[in-house]
Amino acid sequence: MINLFSITKLLIAFALIYFLIITGLIYILPKVGITELSDTRVAFSLGSAFELLLVYLFASGWRKLWAWFPSLNSFLFPDLNGEWEAKIYWNWDGKSGCKNGTVFIKQSFIKLSVDLVTDESESKTLMVKPFKNPESDQAAFYYMYHSESKATSYESKKDHKGAAILHLSHEDSNQMSGNYFTDRETFGHYVFTRKI
Repeated sequence: MINLFSITKLLIAFALIYFLIITGLIYILPKVGITELSDTRVAFSLGSAFELLLVYLFASGWRKLWAWFPSLNSFLFPDLNGEWEAKIYWNWDGKSGCKNGTVFIKQSFIKLSVDLVTDESESKTLMVKPFKNPESDQAAFYYMYHSESKATSYESKKDHKGAAILHLSHEDSNQMSGNYFTDRETFGHYVFTRKI
């Protein structure tokens, strides 16, 4: 979810936090009896420990932080990790219908992927861009994908690329929906419900 913020603001924030921690350590260490210049190694060791903590938070620890402080789900961006049931309402060549599938969302602080599997095809993420609506603060993401057909014959294969905008429901954080379209001139509507 790092791409919700500008990289410049993130670098400034982390530099400021790091500066404050090191400055605080240099101020506190003499108060606890560490006064020699060679003992400033302790400050840099603690600074390195802080860096490792940041790496952990970026890798997987952010989910624990979100669990401890659930308000981060609405303040920053919700944790979408997990399996979701998909209903795909499609329109193609004058026909329409509904297809069921399973969505696998993998989210870290740095990236987000959305893979959709049905009995006929599997789609893989090309690009996902999370955002929050500036007016309503509703969490959403732009999603581009490549869908590969499971058909065994070349004539039956219907690989395609598509795009969608999915919005998390205002009432239920375990449901999202949005419209999609593809390069086959098909379009439709997704409804994803988190499996609990």
